Amino acid sequence: MRSLRILRIAFPFALIAFFVGCTSYTIVTIPPRVDLQKFNTVGVITFDAGKERGLAKKCTQRFIEDMQGGQPGVLVLELGTRAELLSAVGKTTLDTDALKAIAAAKSVTGILFAQLDVAQPQTEVGLKNLSLSSVNVKKTVKASLVVKLWLGENGALAWSDSARGEWTLARASLSSVRVADPDDKYNQMVEDLAWAVTRDFRPTKERRAVEK
Repeated sequence: MRSLRILRIAFPFALIAFFVGCTSYTIVTIPPRVDLQKFNTVGVITFDAGKERGLAKKCTQRFIEDMQGGQPGVLVLELGTRAELLSAVGKTTLDTDALKAIAAAKSVTGILFAQLDVAQPQTEVGLKNLSLSSVNVKKTVKASLVVKLWLGENGALAWSDSARGEWTLARASLSSVRVADPDDKYNQMVEDLAWAVTRDFRPTKERRAVEK
């Protein structure tokens, strides 16, 4: 009876081991959702980000690095600011006609532009109970990045994406004070947002079962 009971317990585990042993796994590379290789050259307009901390150029450069890192070999032409381009083609807004004119003037097949919006830092005071010892003060900043890619030949929207987040600049309580370097934190913000919105340009890995 005891041996039979042991057999009943061991049999399911043996069965599982048998099927697991018959299955191996492989790592498959999934191509990027957006293939930039179909564009001969992608023209990048300097992102709009106001004048604060030089974020416009920093975000543009970081985006280009992440985009080409995901798809090496993609040709990129930095076109300058939106105001400069519109003035050069005699337009006032970045509409379909302006996009086609810019593409023709700069010989690009795709035009990419983004808007970085950074809110004013906010201070939040938290109180867990009525004791002053539980007071916590946090200073944060929120930001969002919206990116669009148009076809140069007709100004049609080929792709768009966005990302947003919140970053802590300082945190304090009666027992401790932690203040981040503002430039470092804003640079981190730019890196995080650029990495997030370039996800469609990167290949991914997937683990798949392969039956023997």
